[in-house]
Amino acid sequence: MTISTTGEASLVLETPTWQSICSRRERADEQFHHRKATFLEIYADLYEEEVTYLVKRFANEESLHRVLGPIAEDIKKYLLWLRWSGWLSSYLSPPLNLESTSDARRLAVAVMTYLGARFVDDSIDNHLLFKHKHETLVGMLKGKFPEFSSNLVRSQCSLIGFWVLHYGVSRMRQLQWENCVDKTTRLFEKIAPGVVAETFSKNEASRIEYDAIIHRKSVCYDMIIYQCLLDPVASKLRGPILQAVASASKLAQYLNDYMDREDDWKRWQLNVLRYFKSDREYWEECLHQIEQCLNFVEPLPQPVGDSIACIIFDVFEKAFSLWGMDSNPR
Repeated sequence: MTISTTGEASLVLETPTWQSICSRRERADEQFHHRKATFLEIYADLYEEEVTYLVKRFANEESLHRVLGPIAEDIKKYLLWLRWSGWLSSYLSPPLNLESTSDARRLAVAVMTYLGARFVDDSIDNHLLFKHKHETLVGMLKGKFPEFSSNLVRSQCSLIGFWVLHYGVSRMRQLQWENCVDKTTRLFEKIAPGVVAETFSKNEASRIEYDAIIHRKSVCYDMIIYQCLLDPVASKLRGPILQAVASASKLAQYLNDYMDREDDWKRWQLNVLRYFKSDREYWEECLHQIEQCLNFVEPLPQPVGDSIACIIFDVFEKAFSLWGMDSNPR
């Protein structure tokens, strides 16, 4: 797929660096396309299984089923639509031989846990639609309970998000993934203060503060998925991979800010564009982020580096289509 190079984005997309990413992506696709597709099929089945377990646990009290049953169905509907949250990390599965049923289940539970934190984010930001594509849980429950105040519904959605996160960690413990439990808990210790800092910065954060907030939010959110998926990988190899994908997550937030800039400014939300004098300066920084990511990739085996090039490419592709998720994962 070719991404449009209109406007200042060509400062990234018409560079040798970007052409290298495209070449590496093509090489990875030739080598791993079928194995990745097979892994995603296993992941999709296990993810649906895990979500089904979750909603049954949420509404398992028969005497409360009249109230909780319909809410559980909305939780299930939104979680199942969000299954694509695991697609990006799946590029790493074939080159690292993380393709077993156990690996796919670990990814499924990690994605589900990650989405608990995202539910909280939707509630705080009052997101009714995800990128104009699908109703969030907040939107669903506001429609289901119009007689209740917006703040009350949002607070309940936030509580549900914390419950999903807690359930995910509990499920990891049940499956005896103690490393995943420890890593997820430590990440959430960073996430919560980052969310609080963003809320009370009053859109006056310095660039250093902004980057610290992004690290504690967007990057740490994504690390729930990556750290769990990569748990069996030797630490010497896992470290540089995590650095590279963290850099890609930061880039994804920069691109998301560009697409959301008008909405963010209306709502006095933090946005990276306020730190740049021009679009050109912003896109030059995006190129710098890509180059930094590729520096982490340099010592890695070629197939692993190629898979991270796929992640960078998809980060751009999704941003340019407003995170459009109508097509199937490649």
